[in-house]
Amino acid sequence: LTRYTKKKAFIFISTISIYNCLKPSKIYEEETDLVRNFSPLRAHKASGYSQSKYVAENLVYKAGSVLPTIVIRPA
Repeated sequence: LTRYTKKKAFIFISTISIYNCLKPSKIYEEETDLVRNFSPLRAHKASGYSQSKYVAENLVYKAGSVLPTIVIRPA
């Protein structure tokens, strides 16, 4: 039955404030860049909102191996 049903994507609404948790002055082209360029020092200074969104995006990224995921960051 599952092979005949279309998989639905999980859509996560995030924020551009997650960049407060990352190393500055870098262009991030892929989601894996977000994980590799995490900065504990900058994250420590970021708001709890930014930190929680960053953690949530990483969980969504990991779930991407099981189901299609989309992260939207409205400005």
